[in-house]
Amino acid sequence: MNSDETIRQEKEYVEEEGSLGFADRVLSVFIAPREVCRSLMKRPEWLRALVVVAVVIGITAILVTQENATFTRDMMNQAGRVELTEEQLARMSEVSTRAYVTRGLGGVFWSVVQALLFSLVLFLCGKGLGAKAKFKQVFSIVAYSGLIGALGAVVMAAVVKLTGTFPVETSLGVLAGDSYWSLTRVALSNFEIFWVWQLAFLTLGLAVVEGFSMGKAVFTTVVLFLLRLAVLLGITAATRGILGIA
Repeated sequence: MNSDETIRQEKEYVEEEGSLGFADRVLSVFIAPREVCRSLMKRPEWLRALVVVAVVIGITAILVTQENATFTRDMMNQAGRVELTEEQLARMSEVSTRAYVTRGLGGVFWSVVQALLFSLVLFLCGKGLGAKAKFKQVFSIVAYSGLIGALGAVVMAAVVKLTGTFPVETSLGVLAGDSYWSLTRVALSNFEIFWVWQLAFLTLGLAVVEGFSMGKAVFTTVVLFLLRLAVLLGITAATRGILGIA
């Protein structure tokens, strides 16, 4: 099916069908992605989805940080085979509180910045391939795709809370062993269940709102995947240099 035929069919659909409500859109991200993408094509809307994603990411970041602090405290007790004093516990609590706020606000901030950057990359790639979608349409698709990442954050926070396991691996990074700052580990970690799911949603969304063939849509999301990987590898390499890790 060519791009013109795809665009014609999508326009016919959105003219015949009413826009979904917010709750229906959220649910459709997981069970009927094409339907929500068509709805966003007709009536783009990103704010509520982005707020939900940012709040969920912020809360789960706090929960995971809290569990990590508990894990660290228990390890220190076991290593020293003595209980920490009240003063030491108070200091750790103060540090932990600051860490909670920092991680929580950082999660909110990064969710918004990431959505904007992803949207810009996809929008510019689309323009380069001749698409006529508006930025708001692309941004709406990206905002709703973030709900998949938010679900992943909830799942991981729940596993950490219930099992005390930290960190929780949902990517191929588990194959790289315990070397946290390994470039191989970072590269493999980019193949993460919820991130790949999110990319699949973005691919479908671009095919709908941009009127792309699936080939063009896949190409565009692969560009995003590679750019994100390059940035993560660059940050890791710079951090290794600062810390003096060989």
